[in-house]
Amino acid sequence: MRTLSATLTAAQKSTNYDPLWKVVLSRTGQTTQTYTRTRILSITETEKTEAPQHHTAEIILNNSDGTLTSLNFEHYQCVVSYGMNTSAGEEYSDGAPMRVRAQELHSGRGILKCYLRPVGILDQLDEDKAT
Repeated sequence: MRTLSATLTAAQKSTNYDPLWKVVLSRTGQTTQTYTRTRILSITETEKTEAPQHHTAEIILNNSDGTLTSLNFEHYQCVVSYGMNTSAGEEYSDGAPMRVRAQELHSGRGILKCYLRPVGILDQLDEDKAT
């Protein structure tokens, strides 16, 4: 269970707030990449209702400048964080770590996109047929 700071909890209760989100991608021996809402187009996290312990996500990043085209994030650890601007500055609450299982580059309607599909720990164990 996550514990939020008092300032982040208070900001969430406010009727006027500006939400923040970020994605941190890391892998041993590679440069850690952090993306915020300036690059993130959308984040959709899902939990399978028939098995709520499963956790997957789809992250769509803006690749209009082509920077992400040469990067391969498969097998990177992925942490999605949500937060707000508070009296203490930008504060985030980190989600559970996931592992990027798929990356796809798409183009259309004048924008290049990079799709990342990370999965949670239990999904990784399931892929490995672990019990």
